[in-house]
Amino acid sequence: MLSMAPLSNLAGFPVEASHQFRINGQSFRLNASGVKAIELAVELHHRRTSLQSLLPLRSKIRDVEFDSCKAALSYLIEMTSNNNLRVIAIWLRGRCGGYVGTQTIAKFAQCEDERMRYLAAKAMQSMGVWSTLASMAKNDPSERVRRIAATRPPRKFRERLCDFSKNVESIPHPPKQPDLFWSTRIDVRNPMRTKSVEFIRRLLERIRNLVHT
Repeated sequence: MLSMAPLSNLAGFPVEASHQFRINGQSFRLNASGVKAIELAVELHHRRTSLQSLLPLRSKIRDVEFDSCKAALSYLIEMTSNNNLRVIAIWLRGRCGGYVGTQTIAKFAQCEDERMRYLAAKAMQSMGVWSTLASMAKNDPSERVRRIAATRPPRKFRERLCDFSKNVESIPHPPKQPDLFWSTRIDVRNPMRTKSVEFIRRLLERIRNLVHT
């Protein structure tokens, strides 16, 4: 059973008792993976504030990449009043990929905090928000942010295949010469009870080659 009260206290935003919330007009339900992701973000924030090592949380961070917590992290980014916690949530959201919450992340392309814009740009790289990134690469006041936003999206497979084929040369090889002689292991004088499809195919092929010679 999920407990909503601790999340309200830790993350700094209210959660409905029905576990329902909305992101960019879509309705989602807070599941166990989402709760774990929010708790991880809060734990990371506490460790950074108290200057503790983050290494013990490596396995939890890796788990977030495979859990279904994209919507929960997006909700945390949108609703929390703690900017330091929001920065961590943006970083975690960027590690998950996918498209849920793209509008939420894109809102921070215009914020005053350079650190938040930089992390938002990195998150949008993994989420594929290329139009916003193109604008940031051109207009952001920070060279660091412009540089990360200007990273090109991965090229389509068809384009990469076309470029590859331009550098591939066909190697000519002589046509196969028909063999006009039967193997000494094949005896066609004695009738065979069963003739396989392969045997018949080879026999017809040799007859055709003899006719055309």
